[in-house]
Amino acid sequence: MLPDTPIRIARNPAPAARNTSGNTAPSRTATRSSASLDTPTGLGGPPARSVAGGQTPAPRNALLPSPPSSHSQQSFYTAASSMPRSSAGSSQISSSLPSQAQSLPAPSALVELPHGNATVPKPPRTTIRDMMARERLRDEARQMYAGLPGGGKVMKRLKERAGRQQPTTVSDRWRARLQGKPQPMEGRRREDFKALVHADVSSLTRTGRIPPLMAVDTIRMAALEGSLANGTLLQDRKLLLDTLDQVAVEQLYRPLKLQVTPETLPEFTDSDVAEKPVQVGSGAYNKVYAVKLKDADGSTIDGIFKPLNTQETGGVAQVSGISRNDPQTAMRNIATVAYARKLGLHVVVDTRLAVIDTGRGPLDPDVGLMMERARGKPAAQTPAHLFRRGDVCEELTKLQLLDHLTGQGDRHGNNYFIHFGADDRAKIAGIDNDQCFGKNVTDPAGIRAIDDDSDTWVLHGTELPPVVDFRMAGTIYALTPQDIREMLADKLKPEEIEAAIQRHQGVKAHIDHLHATGRIIDPADWGLHSTQELMTWENSYVGRAIGKAQARLAEQAKELEKAAAPNHKSW
Repeated sequence: MLPDTPIRIARNPAPAARNTSGNTAPSRTATRSSASLDTPTGLGGPPARSVAGGQTPAPRNALLPSPPSSHSQQSFYTAASSMPRSSAGSSQISSSLPSQAQSLPAPSALVELPHGNATVPKPPRTTIRDMMARERLRDEARQMYAGLPGGGKVMKRLKERAGRQQPTTVSDRWRARLQGKPQPMEGRRREDFKALVHADVSSLTRTGRIPPLMAVDTIRMAALEGSLANGTLLQDRKLLLDTLDQVAVEQLYRPLKLQVTPETLPEFTDSDVAEKPVQVGSGAYNKVYAVKLKDADGSTIDGIFKPLNTQETGGVAQVSGISRNDPQTAMRNIATVAYARKLGLHVVVDTRLAVIDTGRGPLDPDVGLMMERARGKPAAQTPAHLFRRGDVCEELTKLQLLDHLTGQGDRHGNNYFIHFGADDRAKIAGIDNDQCFGKNVTDPAGIRAIDDDSDTWVLHGTELPPVVDFRMAGTIYALTPQDIREMLADKLKPEEIEAAIQRHQGVKAHIDHLHATGRIIDPADWGLHSTQELMTWENSYVGRAIGKAQARLAEQAKELEKAAAPNHKSW
């Protein structure tokens, strides 16, 4: 796992379960009974969310959870259903109703009562203005959704299931005799139901001429508070809320062609933002925002938010074989973090998916990468003598090895930071891990520029390192092709995974060569002159950084000398 960082520390404590009234209760394990179906009554309290098999669902803020061994539909539904809801029962991602709707008290039918002997909290005082606002929004949602042909495919399906569970008409009784009691919507039934929800969202978007996220919230409000929900099963309504959460995420991810997996579900939303994001500049191809996130203790932590683009125009990506129109930037960042975690190379920033409003309003949020804010200074501003420290040499070589393994060709001096902690130990943090894992880079040394190949001049890598320590060598050697396939299977394309395996084999062959020539050192020997003299501009991030720092110093001296020289033209 990556080491503790501001984001990781803030997100690490196991969260307490929060009921819809906003009161916190201790976390507990719940068991789902997939066979039980409720009778169609009024909106009673929904059953507690849980995971099949009685397992406790992973908390939404669990830090860098290990990829599940099986990417089943159930694991995705569990992760998606764990996304928090607002007091009105809506997902934080799809909260697109006007602000007055979001601040309304929760319907009493959706308030989960505390367990044990806890005192039931008093509901917030409701004013006439609140009641009128809620009634108006309820009517608008009901009318808009009811305007769809047949009142919407979803509600039609849910009422048909309720009629078979407790038939009240002759038609219901005949249908119950022919089809039997409704079965739990799992597997293919659940996928079919999700397709109906998608169809209703699309229809509502077209007929109402509203954004997809507003269509999702319209269906949610109609289902929660409108008469359309009367006569439907409580369990089915709960499933509808979960499915709407998933559909909201998919609507946001679709333009980016971003796959929805447990690792790509948004970790941060507007509810986690303490202050409005502020643009702090832009990288070569992306805008960048500074974001203050809420910490568990009420304080704030600093994050960097970078919205995702639908295209990748970087020269490194083009040379590496990354698709211009389907770059999958998020997946490449997540894959880099996974690789670093697998090898124990703590040299890249923690990176998660986030859905944040950057100024266009909640109906048009940005999907992007939320990164911990790297501490220290970029390498391009670090003096040469610091790169001769043993701990800096060690950490920077780790980053170099990771870049060879991931095919990262964009590691210039502004794409990694050097920070010295309270213990004076150096920490390296690589950022912007976008242009990596290209299918064309099968040689681990293929991240460097070649003099007689102008296409590669955009690359910022080096040759393989001239020396590594035995811990680095052992960790890389222990990794198998099967490990790499399992680690990257749900993140990259097959040809990109095979290129990653070839790079790993190349690094292993290089380690064999270093072992044969006596260049596998003890971790305590990074500060030795005999070790550092092997590192050159061409074969080492350390040697290159020293050379560039010396060149900057020489240029500064030249500028000072020029400024101090007498200006004869003014005589």
